[in-house]
Amino acid sequence: MVCQRSVCRFFRHYDSAIFNYFDDRQGSHFRAAVDDPMHLRYGENPHQAAKFYGKFDNMFDQLHGKEISYNNLLDIDSAVNLIEIRRTDVRHPKT
Repeated sequence: MVCQRSVCRFFRHYDSAIFNYFDDRQGSHFRAAVDDPMHLRYGENPHQAAKFYGKFDNMFDQLHGKEISYNNLLDIDSAVNLIEIRRTDVRHPKT
């Protein structure tokens, strides 16, 4: 187990080094090393695997139903954006 952790740490560092080389250290892309991503039911298409890197459970409560899929995340993102647009419109109505 200790050897396995060491190998994982090495590859995370190695992946970051490769990313930084190609990104030219411009910081133009987001990258994160997450130990425990949330496995999604499927990706954009049912035959594709997908993972969510973040703290989904800290942001949302799933009340019932199947596991979340990639398409569900797109729907959630759209709904949150619409709520934010609506809040902005209420605070600053057009005259």
